[in-house]
Amino acid sequence: EKKVLLTYSAKIIQRSWRVFMRRREEKRLQREQDQSDLMVKCCMNTQRYYRGWKARQRREEMLREKLEVKKLNNCALMIQHFFRMGSHKQQAMARREAELKRAHAAATFVRKLWLGHVARQRYLQIQENLVVNETTVVVLQRFARGFLVRRRMKRNAVLVQDYVWAAVEIQRNWRGYVGRLRFEEALDIQWSRQFAAQRIQKVARGFLGRRRCLEIRRRLARLAFEKARERFRSAQRIQAMVRGALVREVLRRRQQHIEWAVVTIQSFWRITSVRKNARLQWQQKHAPIIQRHLRGFVVRRRRQDLERWAALIQANYRLFCNVPHDQRAARREAAQLRASAARTIQYQFQLHEQKKLLQEIAAAPRQKRIVITPVMVPAVGG
Repeated sequence: EKKVLLTYSAKIIQRSWRVFMRRREEKRLQREQDQSDLMVKCCMNTQRYYRGWKARQRREEMLREKLEVKKLNNCALMIQHFFRMGSHKQQAMARREAELKRAHAAATFVRKLWLGHVARQRYLQIQENLVVNETTVVVLQRFARGFLVRRRMKRNAVLVQDYVWAAVEIQRNWRGYVGRLRFEEALDIQWSRQFAAQRIQKVARGFLGRRRCLEIRRRLARLAFEKARERFRSAQRIQAMVRGALVREVLRRRQQHIEWAVVTIQSFWRITSVRKNARLQWQQKHAPIIQRHLRGFVVRRRRQDLERWAALIQANYRLFCNVPHDQRAARREAAQLRASAARTIQYQFQLHEQKKLLQEIAAAPRQKRIVITPVMVPAVGG
């Protein structure tokens, strides 16, 4: 009966110990899962803020481009309006001059008929008086012939002057037309070059932004993969230790099933203390090695980052040297705006995370508090 009681007590102690170990392992796994969820949430919030800011920047650029295109269209419409107004004015003046010429021709024709009638009346009267005043008629003929000759010469001179004025006017209009064509061609070439340069700049900036975003995503994915691999390896080591402990426990129970429960309890206690001391010794022994490897990894990673950033800075500086001064000033202003926006987002996000962490700590005062150091994201462009 004593042996049965001791065996029953040993089973109860074993069951309680296993339940305690299982609960502690579940709590530890839950803490690790909470920490990983918190980190993933922080990364997602940061990505969301950055993508929102990037989308707003892209929308502002599109609005600016639309406004510039609208201004150019308005300028083209104004130029067309003034050109058409001038051409309509010229056509109206030409029609007015044609109507005036037609009216002058009609008036001249009417005057010519009236003067012909008057001249015929006078001629008939003079013919009647010709017989009486023949000498006077000869004198009148001489004066009339001289007047006709002088009038013909005057008309010829006026006609020559009209021809010269018409030739000069035609030359002036033709030269003005050719000059306007050349001006329009030069204006079209300049506008097409400016629009092509703007398109090239937009495509290049979009390519650089997408490449930078892809690098950030790759870096974050690599960090997440490294953390997941570390967690997987830790879980494997823990499982191996637990399975080894369980196997050793089963073997030891089979070998010592005749021993008393007290001896079994003492052996359990001694084994637990020995394992604890061995774990502490193992940690003290391997902690410097782990620190050395970790520091070497951090130093190598920093060196790689410095080399990559140096190459990137050199490439950007070369591109910067090839950019005109006005574009440099515009890019500098855009970079300052992006840096200020990124710093504001980072500061607000860190305040939000700290407040959330304080609320979680205050919500569970009796549990074991876990201090999580917030991840400080470097300022963009700072």
